Amino acid sequence: MILKIALKNSRKYLRRNIIIGVAILVTIISLLLLDAINEGFMQSAFNTILKKEGMILISPKNGIDPFEYSIRTIKNYKKIEDYAQRNIPGARITGFINFPLICSNDCFSLDLLGTASNDTIFLNDYKRYIIKGTIPRSFKEAMIGNIAARLLHSDINDTLILIANDRYGGMGVAEVVISGIFHSPRREENQAYIILSANIGRTLLAWRPDEIQQMKINLPDYKKSNDYAMALQKEFTNVLVEPYNKRLQNLEELMRVGNIKISIFIIIIMIVSAGIIMNTVLTSVFERKKEIGTLRAIGMSRMETFSLIITEVLIVSLISSIAGLIISFFIANHLMTSGISLGNVSGIFEYMDNVIYPVINPLRWTGDTLFVIFFAFLSSLYPVLLISRMKPVDALRP
Repeated sequence: MILKIALKNSRKYLRRNIIIGVAILVTIISLLLLDAINEGFMQSAFNTILKKEGMILISPKNGIDPFEYSIRTIKNYKKIEDYAQRNIPGARITGFINFPLICSNDCFSLDLLGTASNDTIFLNDYKRYIIKGTIPRSFKEAMIGNIAARLLHSDINDTLILIANDRYGGMGVAEVVISGIFHSPRREENQAYIILSANIGRTLLAWRPDEIQQMKINLPDYKKSNDYAMALQKEFTNVLVEPYNKRLQNLEELMRVGNIKISIFIIIIMIVSAGIIMNTVLTSVFERKKEIGTLRAIGMSRMETFSLIITEVLIVSLISSIAGLIISFFIANHLMTSGISLGNVSGIFEYMDNVIYPVINPLRWTGDTLFVIFFAFLSSLYPVLLISRMKPVDALRP
């Protein structure tokens, strides 16, 4: 009986119900899309951090001395590489050298950070950032950030002289040709990076061909990092093997901070929505005061009055939430294909990609939808309790 009257009243007081429905619709769409975008950002940032920093990092036993970076190395690194390839399915292994150097041409010089590697995939990661030329095709070529190239007044096919302190206290010198100029989302790379081959890096530092500074290993499943790191450490005691969770201890904290920021924004939306719902329900029930007073006078109890109005609100909430869920799904599905371009904003955070692809978490979306319905119930509770407790004689009084 109450449900039948509630359905009839939902159509009868359509204007008020539309206002409540729109408030709930905006809330559910905002909540679900923010959740999907946040989930996509967190996964993207997490994967990018792991990819860049390595799920497993192998370093010299005593670490790298920032003041004597050319002394400590991983010797016979090929043995570690061969072992990892045999025993870690799908492992992607990258050996690299990072060191400061002086880069100069005929007229200008600049302090840069050299990143040297022979890994093709590592070099290909920069292919999307190339704005002129190509990635290095031989060990005598290098690519440089666009700001650094501008400061050096250099262009592709120009020759640069590289100077670095070698392990014997002398000066290592090498020549490279600029094969490409890149523009990364990270300003520090554009301004201070030059990407070289590992051969040139070893020449500058006077290292043997079997030496490398660090190795990072990325896996298909990052959750197995600890197990494989322990196996590598047991097999090679002359190096330091660290899984990502020991090196990036603030990673979870970083993810938590991102969730807090999104939560604050969601709370603001919910407060505004609660105000709209409460005000609309309050206005609606007091406009219907005589009708409710008449129902009370002919025998409807307080609980039945309460149930009637709450049922009306829940019907509108349910319809709006389902509509919001459907609309959010189609929007999120479209964004999952096209992505959300961040443009220059991506440069603010070192590990932020240019494009974020939202991720739908079905369990959280279901929970969010149920929460919005419950939230609408709570928002309408005060005005409904107020009118249901009113005496029939007071409700009928003009």
